[in-house]
Amino acid sequence: LPYDGSYDLAVKAVGEGTRSDSLWSEWMTFVVDYEEEGTEHKPYAISCVEDLALLSRYPGAYFALTQDVAVGEVESLFDFTNVFNGHIDGKGFALTDIRVHGTDRANGLFGYLMEATLTDIGFEFAEVVWGDYRVGGLLAAYATNCTLTGVRITATASRTTSYGILGIATGTTLRDVTATLHLEGNGGVLGLVGQATTCTFDGVTVLGSLEAGPYTSVGGVVGQATDCDLTDVTVGTATQPLLVTGGSNTGALVGTGDGDITGAIVYATLTGSGYLGSCGYWSGDFDGQVILTAEVSGDATVGGLAARGGGLASGAFDLTVTGSCGELIVGILWGSGDRAQVADDTSLTLTMTATATTGFVGGVIGVGRSEYAGITHGVVVTSTGVTVGRISGLQDEIDEHWSVTKE
Repeated sequence: LPYDGSYDLAVKAVGEGTRSDSLWSEWMTFVVDYEEEGTEHKPYAISCVEDLALLSRYPGAYFALTQDVAVGEVESLFDFTNVFNGHIDGKGFALTDIRVHGTDRANGLFGYLMEATLTDIGFEFAEVVWGDYRVGGLLAAYATNCTLTGVRITATASRTTSYGILGIATGTTLRDVTATLHLEGNGGVLGLVGQATTCTFDGVTVLGSLEAGPYTSVGGVVGQATDCDLTDVTVGTATQPLLVTGGSNTGALVGTGDGDITGAIVYATLTGSGYLGSCGYWSGDFDGQVILTAEVSGDATVGGLAARGGGLASGAFDLTVTGSCGELIVGILWGSGDRAQVADDTSLTLTMTATATTGFVGGVIGVGRSEYAGITHGVVVTSTGVTVGRISGLQDEIDEHWSVTKE
């Protein structure tokens, strides 16, 4: 039978008849439905680890979990050159105890996802050990034009140079995805998604910790984003902020990127030098509620929204800067940037106990230009060794909505 489960059956009457017996005297064609396994209405059932072999045998088919399945040690379900373009409905169940042991290539559980859908399923990575191949993803090294909906992820992993749960994603949507991550990387990009292009993140939540090496773009949601939109994304909680350490572009949400961020909620503590903020660099509009602490060292540029960038900012931003460093540049919204705008009724608060040899602190932007209107909260700054400006660290503008106290 053909794969779609239907075929044509021709029937011809044998024997005498009249034209009025047209049903039997004429050729008639019937469509007979035969529902094979692996279709949308009759997916392959995954009830034990042995059933996972069906994924590579029928990579374009439909699958459904019937219970939690303990995976155990696996190098990858797919060879790196093969593609999974099927559909998995977890039905609320999970693949548990996933222990990925890679060799020369960091494939993850799936090597390459292409136009695949993963729905209402959990992935629990208990252990990940692999070599130094530059692209790695715990779930997949690559994901192109995929949709992940209602996916739940827990993972602890280290020793890779470029990865996320998805290593490199293009044209992919993550919706209502929750991830508790404890990841370490020694270079490249690091985040829920390592590198994303034209991707959509809607209702994504990231908890846990990320520890990056030098010269790394690290972000809770995306390490490096190009033309991506983030809507209603959350990192950390009020009692357990996301912890992000290291990196040269260190972001609670995004390491570096552009697009629009709407309805973000950020609770995070960042530690290190270089560029630190909700985003290390962000070009685009940003709306959200941010409570961010930066513990700085070396030379640092800090922004509650972004260390560098520009766009329209709205919401409430509460930034605390601690530590000791050489040159320090701080802005509640942007550390440095240009073409930056602040919407009416944006709330800004800065608490700063950091010490520095030299530097600039601005209520809106550390170094650069910004347009502002109707800022509702004043800024209290406790500073040592830095120049404090009401709007920018390079200027001392006075606005009727603005007050700065320097101690």
